[in-house]
Amino acid sequence: MTGNPNAHVHPGHHPRLALLHQQILSLRSALDDDTYHSRWNDHLLRLENLRDKVGPAAWKAALTRVSDTDRTVVQLLLKEDLSP
Repeated sequence: MTGNPNAHVHPGHHPRLALLHQQILSLRSALDDDTYHSRWNDHLLRLENLRDKVGPAAWKAALTRVSDTDRTVVQLLLKEDLSP
């Protein structure tokens, strides 16, 4: 797993990231193990690392603050349909 060790996640992004985590987990039942692992495992591990740092209560609370924009962005991310 690679990532930028200097990256900082603003708490305002927690709702979107918690939703993304939830949605990536939901893909497990829709994809075969090899596809799921190769496509989503690194992202899942990063999000779980963030969740552990934030704490379970704050992560769960973040899910209550998910906006319609967050839902749209996560949906586009999962479909790989975001333009640069």
